[in-house]
Amino acid sequence: MDALNGKAVVVTDASTVLGRAIAIRAAEAGGGVMANRLAPGAAAHVEEAGGTLVTADEDVTTTPGAERLIQAAVDRLGGVDLLVNTSRPIRDVPLAGMLEEDWDAVVNGHLRALFTCSRAATALMCEKRAGRIVNVASEEGLQGAGGQANFVAAQAGIAGFTRVVCRDVGRYGVTVNLIVTPRHPQPADEETSATLAVYLGGDKAADINGRHFQIQGRTISVLTHPVPGDALFHPGMWPSQELSQLMPTLARA
Repeated sequence: MDALNGKAVVVTDASTVLGRAIAIRAAEAGGGVMANRLAPGAAAHVEEAGGTLVTADEDVTTTPGAERLIQAAVDRLGGVDLLVNTSRPIRDVPLAGMLEEDWDAVVNGHLRALFTCSRAATALMCEKRAGRIVNVASEEGLQGAGGQANFVAAQAGIAGFTRVVCRDVGRYGVTVNLIVTPRHPQPADEETSATLAVYLGGDKAADINGRHFQIQGRTISVLTHPVPGDALFHPGMWPSQELSQLMPTLARA
């Protein structure tokens, strides 16, 4: 498998199980890997997979940290061909008890890091008119979960970011796609996600842009955006009484 042969891959948070799995699979595919915050003891696994490994320990929720990470990839690997945005800060707190720092730590850990790294990388990719970005999010962003307003909002934000940026950079030959995983991925989820990330980062996926893929074990599904369902129509201004009579039926549809 040499889908990334000679390509430079940046994994923004390799301390996560998914980030580590993607870094290893990218090395197996022939890529040079810049692994930020690689989990302790994982470097040997990446190096054994082949390719070149460079590690960093940057806080990519800051612009200077993200820019240093991308510049290090340029200096050590020759550029950035594939950026994989992975992050997993979680603070489960019901909204009534959530502090501002709980919100900021999770939302910034996901969305600000996504923004700073993507901005720095796309500047290079658009200039050379080639590049791949793979964002990773959790299924809670689609389904919701109690006590996770900060985390779920961040995951939904990753999906929205992907929808917009793929359009901004697609005309320059850069693709942006999303992989949605279980919150607590099992080995099969990790392996499938890593294999898909490598594929999306390769030349054969040049025409796949703005797609969202959900992982469930060995199953890869294409996610469709929300579409209108059952509806009510009134030719004029809705009478309050009529609306109050019909809305319960629509809401339960």
